Amino acid sequence: MLVHTELQKLFSGVHFIGLHCTEATIRTRVARRRGADEAHDSYSTALAINDELSAMDVPNLTVIDADRPIEEVEVDVRQWVVELLDRSTTLS
Repeated sequence: MLVHTELQKLFSGVHFIGLHCTEATIRTRVARRRGADEAHDSYSTALAINDELSAMDVPNLTVIDADRPIEEVEVDVRQWVVELLDRSTTLS
């Protein structure tokens, strides 16, 4: 995840969402999407991002457990967006 921390300080309403899951889940999902060579590259990238996300201390970061079925993760992501939108209209 790329975060320019100096620029982030200029905005009070910057929020991040991270989908975090185990290596096995990443491997399974990536392998379903791509050919063998592309899957390996994509898997390595996803794993690196996952590891970085685990170690980051980013303000306004919500981490969602993505080891669950994709449909459940989607519900949580949609709920996160709705809550942020509701909060922003309440503050306006």
